[in-house]
Amino acid sequence: MDFEYSPRTEALRHQLLEFMERYIIPAMPRYASELAAGSRHPPVVEELKQLARSEGLWNLFLPGLKDDEPGQRLSNLEYAPLCEIMGRVHFAAEVFNCSAPDTDGFSAGRRRRVTLDYPMLARPAPPAAATRFGCPGGTECSRLSSLHSGRPT
Repeated sequence: MDFEYSPRTEALRHQLLEFMERYIIPAMPRYASELAAGSRHPPVVEELKQLARSEGLWNLFLPGLKDDEPGQRLSNLEYAPLCEIMGRVHFAAEVFNCSAPDTDGFSAGRRRRVTLDYPMLARPAPPAAATRFGCPGGTECSRLSSLHSGRPT
């Protein structure tokens, strides 16, 4: 399989890198101060969303959008390199309307027109899985399990 970036992906990578350098990186201190001031949804993110949408960097992940819906209609192979760039700043994916639950579950539900739920997240991790992923037992494993079960340890 050919994993070279297509010309379209390469152009979007450059556009996204430029947007990150021009707007998102400089907005990080403001984002932190708005959070520190008690804002649950920092206004700077909403401002950046408007910029991203106006520059065509919106809904990068939904391949099946209708013609009148904004977005790039990228395949997973095209979208993955952009995720790598967005992942450098923890709030960047939200700016481009590419944060969970919008990307994976939302796009699957959109295709299938079903409500998705993830019952496996409600169960504690089995001991074998905890050991496999480097948690041989004890307090840390119970903390990890409590994250999935919703019960405090």
